[in-house]
Order: sequence, then C-alpha cells, then structure tokens
Amino acid sequence: MDLLALAKRDMERFSRGEFSVACTVKSPTGITVQSRAWGSSHFLSVDASGMPINAKNVHITIGEISLTEQGYKTRNGKGEVDLIGHQISFKNSAGLMRDYIINETYPDETLGMIVCILGDYE
Repeated sequence: MDLLALAKRDMERFSRGEFSVACTVKSPTGITVQSRAWGSSHFLSVDASGMPINAKNVHITIGEISLTEQGYKTRNGKGEVDLIGHQISFKNSAGLMRDYIINETYPDETLGMIVCILGDYE
C-alpha cells in the first residue's frame, strides 16, 4: 500500500475514532444516515479585519466514504461535493443534541474528508 493510501485510511479511521462524535446527516430530500465525524462548536471567530471576536463557530469534518458507503449522495452531476443545505445533528459537550445546516463545504479530495461550516438550523 502506498503512502497516500495509508494516509487516506488513517484519516478515515481517525474521523470515526475516540475523538469523533456520532452525527445524523439528512438531505433536503429526507434521506438520513448515521455517521461519526470530528465536530466542534465554540465561540471564537475572526472578523473581516482579522480581529478575534466572540461569535459562534461550528464545523464538522466527515469522511466522504462514511456517507457514500451508506448510499448517501455527496456529489452533484458535475462530480463536485454538493452538501450545502443538508442538515447535521450532533451532541455538544453538555450532551444536548443540536441541529445545524451546512452553509459551506471545503472538501479535501486528496484524503476524502469534507469540512462543513455549519449554521443553526431554524
């Protein structure tokens, strides 16, 4: 196995490991899957001038294969990751389930991970 294949395998294993959170991913069409991912919710962000501010910052990093192996569609007809508008739910540090909507995605197409910037689901 080459080094890149090992890195992909390790990233997928780490994203489902001890430091991951259980999450539910739901498409706008109602398809729902369970997975594990790295989730983070904190109140440190950066404003337009680069200064730190007290603002909610929630994101999750999930292995694309953890979704596609369950039949969850992650890409559009052009082959691009297309998860904006999908819903993700996971528990915060207090054990409270929170619902979020994916506002932005940053796919790492080398390692197969997708960073999702989340907003509150209304």
